[in-house]
Amino acid sequence: MLIEYESLECWLDRAVSGIRFKPDRLAVRAELYAHMEDKTLDLLRIFPDMDPDEARDRALAGMGDPGEVGAQLAKVHKPWLGWLWYACRGLLILSVLAWVLAAGLPALMDGGSGRDPGYYDTWYYGVQPDEWSPPGPVRVGDLTLEVTRAARWEERFRDDGGRGKIVMECESAAMTLRVTAPWPWERPPATNIGLEAQMRAVDSAGREFSFVSDHHANPFDNQPIQGVRSGLCWQEYELYMRDITPGARWIELRYDFGGRSFALRADIPEKVHYSHGDIWYGEGELS
Repeated sequence: MLIEYESLECWLDRAVSGIRFKPDRLAVRAELYAHMEDKTLDLLRIFPDMDPDEARDRALAGMGDPGEVGAQLAKVHKPWLGWLWYACRGLLILSVLAWVLAAGLPALMDGGSGRDPGYYDTWYYGVQPDEWSPPGPVRVGDLTLEVTRAARWEERFRDDGGRGKIVMECESAAMTLRVTAPWPWERPPATNIGLEAQMRAVDSAGREFSFVSDHHANPFDNQPIQGVRSGLCWQEYELYMRDITPGARWIELRYDFGGRSFALRADIPEKVHYSHGDIWYGEGELS
């Protein structure tokens, strides 16, 4: 049976001609085409001997008059609804961009301690991949914690403003702790009072360390914890542990407070790659 329309394309064009919002018009046209194809396949399943062209003609005839179909579609697909959707989507994109500019970029630019982050990079110079590898991360709620680098130091301290005798020689250790949040607004602050007050460290010989900072110390002294680098969802802290047990093999970070706890153990490189030289202190400041 032949139909009175030249082709399926002509039928589809007439059926959607009343839809003035182009994205809707294209979507409805594709939907009508898929519906006609389904009807054709149904006819071929029911009548296996039917010629495919005849099945297509019958399916198209069953779709109805394109003018009447188009009139009904035009009533449903109002152009202002489409433009309203585009406007809402545009406002959402602008809101996200505004938030990134207001909150995301300052987070990326936040250096934390105020000290050049490159200063802390010198702590880890010379540590080779074959002598140290990072431990696996741990999860604490939605946060992910990982030690990304570690180093062993040699340090010596003099009294009397550097003019006196050496009063202390020791090995020390440094680690970079990265804390990653799932969302930018959950990123930990550079000055993390919770970690400073509640986190402890212990080396493989059992010597313990606190991360409570001395806020009255010389600003150029190494504090036990410093927020240094940060990104959109993460914050890095430099951890400094003075006078570890000589030859200590690892240091474990421990935290247990407010219903949250973790233990994160990281090996310490065997070799000393950083010597802190002579650090000048006034008499009695090491006591």
